[in-house]
Amino acid sequence: MKKVSVRNLSLFSMLLSAGVLTGCSQGDESAKVEYSSIVGIWSGEDGGKVTFKSDGTFNATHMGGLSSLFSDCPKSDASGTWGFFQPTKFGDAVSDSAKSGSAIGLTFNNVRQGGCEVRVNVINSGASICFTDDPEVLCDAGFRLSKQSSPASTAPKSG
Repeated sequence: MKKVSVRNLSLFSMLLSAGVLTGCSQGDESAKVEYSSIVGIWSGEDGGKVTFKSDGTFNATHMGGLSSLFSDCPKSDASGTWGFFQPTKFGDAVSDSAKSGSAIGLTFNNVRQGGCEVRVNVINSGASICFTDDPEVLCDAGFRLSKQSSPASTAPKSG
């Protein structure tokens, strides 16, 4: 039986409860994108959104109805850090210096180390992102967020 990660299941519950996510189709494909392609606002049909900033932080807003979350993940609007997963000799790890990638790791503020880390896959030529609890499965939760804009306040990371 597959072991389900509590930390990732919590994010799925949070975003699904908020109506932030919409269904992924069977035809979704992983896409490697530049850092600047992720920076901006990603949202779902019901008004929930995640804003990825160029300084490696994110904010998730309009996340109501989160009472079903597990204890280690945020129960309302959330913030934290993000970065692309990169291969290491011990497996994939989130890098704060990677300039491109196809999978993103989220770590929430005010949550113990490892308590609620999230893996997000970039799909459909970078137009959407989806969530999974298994690095070998692209969109196992069957949901995604779509890119809305890249405002000046989230300008691309320099360097």
